[in-house]
Amino acid sequence: MCGHVYSDRRGYKYYKVQDIDSIFNKIIPHFDTYPLITSKQLNYLAFKQIVLMVRNKEHLNTDGRFKIEKLISLMNSKRPFEDKWMFLQNSKDIIINSNWLQAFINGEGTFYFYIGERIRPNGNINKIASPTLEISQNTHDILILSAIRNYFASGYLKPKFDITNKEEALKVRSVSRYIYTNAADIIKFIDKYPMFTNKEAEDYLKWKKLVELKEQNAHNTESGLNNMINIKQSMNSGKYKIK
Repeated sequence: MCGHVYSDRRGYKYYKVQDIDSIFNKIIPHFDTYPLITSKQLNYLAFKQIVLMVRNKEHLNTDGRFKIEKLISLMNSKRPFEDKWMFLQNSKDIIINSNWLQAFINGEGTFYFYIGERIRPNGNINKIASPTLEISQNTHDILILSAIRNYFASGYLKPKFDITNKEEALKVRSVSRYIYTNAADIIKFIDKYPMFTNKEAEDYLKWKKLVELKEQNAHNTESGLNNMINIKQSMNSGKYKIK
């Protein structure tokens, strides 16, 4: 056991480990055993190097402080797109583990349900109810989303571009998405690997209810459609807008 859970002014909780011995003896061994597979691994390797330097008291001399400051200057959002892009492009085959994917969806996924209308050529109006699982990631890590698509053997990436071409990646939007539309397979996976947080678990259960209502053609009746809209509005960011 190490670290503490803190609250910020907004009421959010966060876990923080500060003492160098706990970081060296517990945090680093964990991430060495279970390495990150996104480009965030580059930040971990820089972090690990800094920890080793601090533990060896190198931060107490000018040369050591300069090296540490240099490492910090290239971490997280300060790291060039090209470095993050090349990390995954040069990686070996990305193997997606079910438990890893469970946690990744919990952190990066959204259970989305589109409700709308489509006018047919004959003038008739069709009600549209479309459930999807969407996972977002910075475009420099697009290969992670591609690996998730391969795991599920379905879905698509958006925007469309040659995911092995850096120049094309630099031209598209900074955030890419994996979109999976097979609701039955999504439910099968999430029921087997449940979400960790109450927020994600709550959104998933509401999303699953919407899928059930769609299968019952509830969206084709006025009362059923209104019920589905109310459920949708209580999900994701919408729940914070309801008074």
